[in-house]
Amino acid sequence: MDVVSNVRRHLASWTKGGESECRNSLFAPHCNPSDANCVDTLTTAYHTLLCAALQTWTPKYPITPVAFVEFVQSVLGTLPSSSSGSAKSSMNVMAFREILVDMIWSVDTALDEVISDAKITLAACAKQDTNNNVSSAMVKAKKVEQTAEKDKETVQVIVKKFLDLETVHPHLCRERLDSAVLASVGLIADKVAMDKKEIRTRTGLFYKQNKFNLLREQSEGYSKLTSELTSSLGPSHSPVTGRPTEPYSAIEERARPVWEKVISLIGYFDLDPNRALDIILDVLSVHLSTHYTFFIALLSFSPWAGCYHRQNLTFMETSLPPGSFQGKSLDEILTLADPKMREAANFPNDGKARVLAQVLGFKFAYYQLSPDDNAMESVKEEYQRDVATRIAATTVSQLAMAAPLESSGSQSTKSKPTPQAEVRKISELKDVNQKVGLLTALLAVGALKPALAILTKFPFLVDARVEIADLIIRIMKVSISPLYESLLVTKERNPSFTQPRARYGTSGITAATGRKPALTLWAPTPPSTYNTDFVFFYPDWVDQVPICSSLNDLEDVIEPLMKFIGVHVSRDPLFLTKFLRLGRTHLQTTQMPIDPITKKTTGEPDPNHPIRSFWFKVLRVYLLRALTLIRGNAVCTVEVWNIIRQYSTTCRWRLYGEWKTKMYDSHPELQVRYSQAKSETKAILRRLNTNSNDTLSGTVAKLAHSNPCVFFDRAVHQIMSYDNLANVVIQALRYVTNMGFDVLVYIIVDAFSDPHKPRLKDDGVNTADWLQSLASFTGMLFRRYSADLTPVLTYVMHQLYNGQTTELVVLKELIWKMAGIEPLPSLSDAQVTAMAGGPILRIESIASATRGARLDPGDAVLKETQTHGVLLQYLELLTSPSVIPLSEYANRVLPSLGDLGVVYGICAPICMQIIRPVLQASLLKSALALQEQERKASEEAEKRLKAALTAKREPVFSRVASPSNLGTSCVSETSTEVKPPTEEQLPQEDVSMDAELAASAPPAEVGGQIQS
Repeated sequence: MDVVSNVRRHLASWTKGGESECRNSLFAPHCNPSDANCVDTLTTAYHTLLCAALQTWTPKYPITPVAFVEFVQSVLGTLPSSSSGSAKSSMNVMAFREILVDMIWSVDTALDEVISDAKITLAACAKQDTNNNVSSAMVKAKKVEQTAEKDKETVQVIVKKFLDLETVHPHLCRERLDSAVLASVGLIADKVAMDKKEIRTRTGLFYKQNKFNLLREQSEGYSKLTSELTSSLGPSHSPVTGRPTEPYSAIEERARPVWEKVISLIGYFDLDPNRALDIILDVLSVHLSTHYTFFIALLSFSPWAGCYHRQNLTFMETSLPPGSFQGKSLDEILTLADPKMREAANFPNDGKARVLAQVLGFKFAYYQLSPDDNAMESVKEEYQRDVATRIAATTVSQLAMAAPLESSGSQSTKSKPTPQAEVRKISELKDVNQKVGLLTALLAVGALKPALAILTKFPFLVDARVEIADLIIRIMKVSISPLYESLLVTKERNPSFTQPRARYGTSGITAATGRKPALTLWAPTPPSTYNTDFVFFYPDWVDQVPICSSLNDLEDVIEPLMKFIGVHVSRDPLFLTKFLRLGRTHLQTTQMPIDPITKKTTGEPDPNHPIRSFWFKVLRVYLLRALTLIRGNAVCTVEVWNIIRQYSTTCRWRLYGEWKTKMYDSHPELQVRYSQAKSETKAILRRLNTNSNDTLSGTVAKLAHSNPCVFFDRAVHQIMSYDNLANVVIQALRYVTNMGFDVLVYIIVDAFSDPHKPRLKDDGVNTADWLQSLASFTGMLFRRYSADLTPVLTYVMHQLYNGQTTELVVLKELIWKMAGIEPLPSLSDAQVTAMAGGPILRIESIASATRGARLDPGDAVLKETQTHGVLLQYLELLTSPSVIPLSEYANRVLPSLGDLGVVYGICAPICMQIIRPVLQASLLKSALALQEQERKASEEAEKRLKAALTAKREPVFSRVASPSNLGTSCVSETSTEVKPPTEEQLPQEDVSMDAELAASAPPAEVGGQIQS
């Protein structure tokens, strides 16, 4: 529309510079007439100019036919024609001549249609009664007819001038213009004779079939043809690489004379060319894996080569830079990934072989393959019937289908039918679906574009023919292999796992023989046997596979390919494991930095990050659905958990909820697996008991790995009905993975939050049996296994916040089962007195055998309500030194006394009950400090007493002093140090120490605490 507007704008000022502006605007398209956009521009522009020279379409700004011819000539005159670019310029002129002739033909055809419509209008008016409206319509139609006929004459004049000026070639006009125009410009002598000749020629081409005289054909010719082909094959391809052992030029040199001999044989023995091609293809099918290059070279010299061009030996492959696939569609990615298509884009005249399938003309043979496109729906209907049969087989009891047993004593009087009387049904051979065969062949040789085109048209073929999914997985495995090797393979693999080992025989150890490589047509390649390694015959199939060079390429390359196979990605756990590990690495790039001190992340990652959103989508659409179809593979389950654990509990449970309710209905294979898993779950729970735990634990784990929602949902509902099943189920979960326990916690909380189940019995007082059983099972589960308890506690907290106290039974069972703390039963006076003591005394007075007495709750008469009982349980848990030290309870857990009453609205007795352990600890600390002070004071008093007793002892002299030295001796003897007397030397009548020591002794401890 922009081209038409620009041309009309130039026509408005045609004589005032518009002609030159129009010429300049068409200069660029004229320089590249091979481009599709330039062709559209030139065709539209010249069509608009030619219509302006005619009167049929009443142009607003008309020009004369002479002006149109002169304008075309002036445009061609301004095109570059230097010696260096003369060849290219001539090609551009030839391309423009074709565009000009096609445009003239389209205008002439449009004028014929206008004349035909006018004649139809005149004939219709002639049959009607004559009135004013009919007369005006006839006049208008006659005028339109006359104008169109004049314009046809104008077109003929324009063509004549172009021929005179050699603007267009006569051969091109004879090929594309109508016979009336050709006759008027003098290119044909007789229009009538030419029309008859054209009719006869068309009849001969379209309605007559070439007949070959089969009687004149000689079988010797076909024998010689077969012998010539097989004797000229040459050496076979290398079984190690699948490539020819000789250069391709040598193969072409050998194939050229063979094709000349084939032509001679067809002519000498009068062979049918179609049958000759059939024999060539038959021989090719026999030697396809070992000599396909010879037949490609042979057919390249034949008329059946089609668009095939022989290989260019100077081609050098160049790798793509990282990030080349980002933001591009799958079609663009496949174009970039194919080095031959990149070379064709750079050198349009140097085409190459795309794939083997294109050489044989499969692109054009698609529409001759069976069944018809309309009949392809039968494949889908057959698959749906098969799914319905498999689902019905899981619901039918095999015992009920068994025939009744006959009594051994009874003898049948009826004679058995003879074998001759039995009617055997002959199974009818199904028609081979050639389109499926073509699709698998294209995928096998790496022709992704035509294969995905067929698969886009018939997406159900992946479900009906699962080998298609295997081939696409094979392509994706090659695509991610370099990225996986560079990021996640840190050490060299042990080759002993893939090599044959020595065997022990009667004569001793026999050394293992090396495997021999063998070429195969099967794709994916079959696994190796003891003595054979299979190699795919066409090694170049990987050339067109887009290779992932970064983790971001997983979104652009792998995910679009996974859309075609969906849940069938589960068919290759090895590829799925590699893909999951790359996904875990990709998600780790969105994590916040890790604190070197605490070894924890400094914050939560952005939930709206594009990478996290992409992998969440992959989990929903592919991974969880694929995990459902994988049987008993714990590795895949762990790898899925490594990705899903990086999301919050809310995101994980969104996935679990969809997995449980909607995912199984999204695909027929998932419906079959759901029916099978439900049947397996019923069989396991039916046989599960204390004696069968060891044998069924592995079976339970295998089912829980792939279908945890199905198994755990059924098991939890059974436990809600039969509480004695809880302990058996818990013992059977010993091999379940972390993901299985995470799903189990979701199933438990989902069962707790069911609004349709009553929380109380009919009496309105006691807890419902299902709630009590499920709460008890929850407590035993978290006591036995280290699952995440946070969601259950969060659910109980939200229920309490909403005023629902019935879920307190869950908290009671958790504390009872995990910490052994049971609500207090009725106590004696001595036990009530002992409860004022320390933790050890309280345990000994209430439950001396265990941490909490396993008293039957029905025999316990609680002094408090259920809420108060759970509160006491909870406080006992918090104040247990083995759970939380008392200092942390006082400083980190417990609010202040004022906040308990004002902020939280707790009554005074309960506040004192909560804060009493802290007060007791404070009193005990003060009492111990006072006791320590009294002990020190007593020690000081004892020392003073001993000093006083020592001072009362009389001095003892060793000799009598002389009178002259009496004063001095007394002083010296008295000042000497006196040793403390022994126990025998103390006077027995002195003051006793027992009364004073008893008076200074510290007060006795009652029950480990000071009595206030």
